[in-house]
Amino acid sequence: MADVTMPQLGETVTEGTITRWFKQVGDEVALDEVLFEISTDKVDTEVPSPVAGVLSEILANEGDLVEVGQVLARVGEATEPPVVEPPPAEPAQYVVEPAAAPEPPPQEPEPSPDAVEPTPKPEEPQAAAAPSVEGIVLSPVVRRLISENTIDPSTLTGTGLGGRITRADVEQAIRARAASERDDTPSAEAAPPPPPPPPASRPAPSTRPSSVPAVVVRSGDSVVPLNNIRRRTAEHMVMSKQTSPHVLTAIEVDYEGVEMVRRAAKQAWKAEEGFSLTYLPFIARAVIDALRDHPHLNASFGGDELVVHSGVNLAIAVDIDFQGLLAPVIHGAEGKRLRQIARDIVDLANR
Repeated sequence: MADVTMPQLGETVTEGTITRWFKQVGDEVALDEVLFEISTDKVDTEVPSPVAGVLSEILANEGDLVEVGQVLARVGEATEPPVVEPPPAEPAQYVVEPAAAPEPPPQEPEPSPDAVEPTPKPEEPQAAAAPSVEGIVLSPVVRRLISENTIDPSTLTGTGLGGRITRADVEQAIRARAASERDDTPSAEAAPPPPPPPPASRPAPSTRPSSVPAVVVRSGDSVVPLNNIRRRTAEHMVMSKQTSPHVLTAIEVDYEGVEMVRRAAKQAWKAEEGFSLTYLPFIARAVIDALRDHPHLNASFGGDELVVHSGVNLAIAVDIDFQGLLAPVIHGAEGKRLRQIARDIVDLANR
């Protein structure tokens, strides 16, 4: 039995989201055959199987966030039977047993007509049991979403392997509850009031810290869950705002000299390199030269000090078919000439 783990897909990649399994438990897997697809903040990629055999067990579902080195599945030899996961535990059934009838009191003489019978004290209702996730197999991400949004897991229908509740199932329940809350209108028992004003906006359920104002979902708005690329882009943009000052300077630049060089070299360049010579490598090289002349622009704030970086790691924005924006990095760009920078840009964009 061999473990299949989350691979290291980059120097700074620490986790990723499983987007698709190409094999199911019991399927035969060949060496280097695509086993699953993973999405990280750097790249979406298909991961091949490190061994040949039969997929015996899947330990992480589609939509789960997994860390580098975490065991995702197990592949056994063809003679080994697959590990069959037990079905999800049924939610605990809480049965309230009726109280035992009290023993009859000893026979007493019949009371006189003037006697007043005591009023029997009503029984106090028993408190309902709180929903529990005990006995239900849940990933850490799913368990956190259920806890933060106060959802009873017994009301969810799992669509994952073996009926397991996935992250998508919980997010669907959150969206359904938000839509139901927006559609709720109080009923009136008295005379009909005058036409009410437009319904007030209701804040959507959010897992943000209380210090961050919640986004308001208005009537007619649609809620689209963020994919992994957009979520990571937002996180990195916020982190960038917190560590570096942002300014904008606009100046006019005469590109005639660059255009003359590019026009004269573009045919030979295309024949040698296999791709066109664009303006971007010229801009990248100019940025690198400017950072060498003004090193404090290549710096980060480290508390009460300015950390001036010696090397230039140049990020190039790449659009992913309008589904997100990645910024892969050319490391050590300060030591590269324009031709090598152009090659690196094309390589990063293609990958």
